[in-house]
Amino acid sequence: MIAALVVAVAVADADPCTLLTAAEISAAIGKPVPAMKPMGGSICTADASGIRVLVRVAKRTGPPDREAKGLEMIKKMGAQVDFKKFGAATCTSIAPPPAGAKSAALNTFNTTCSVLKDGTVAAVEITAKEQKDAVPIDRLGPLGEKLAARF
Repeated sequence: MIAALVVAVAVADADPCTLLTAAEISAAIGKPVPAMKPMGGSICTADASGIRVLVRVAKRTGPPDREAKGLEMIKKMGAQVDFKKFGAATCTSIAPPPAGAKSAALNTFNTTCSVLKDGTVAAVEITAKEQKDAVPIDRLGPLGEKLAARF
């Protein structure tokens, strides 16, 4: 969800698989996460029980207010959006609108922590199809801080 809001291009020399370990992610979110696998470009993923974990690094492109405008649009569709800072990391959580709302495109729970440095974004993102599997922003925040320290 958030990944679609950020227009970015892959950074060839960055390796997101080295920024956070599966063990660190597991400890933070309280669910076992298997080893992260490269997905091409500068993205690593892992699928765990009810969730997908994504760690990415990309060059930021587009206007600086693009993400804010996208999140405002999502709010207007009925989604609940929360923000919180953890050191240099900015974290968001998105809960889709209630069933029967206008947009079927907003059908996953998303929690993302990202760091912007020298025009490049590093992020850890967790999506879940069901609310019971959604990761609270306060659980992902410490991973955002680790990401910022290693990025």
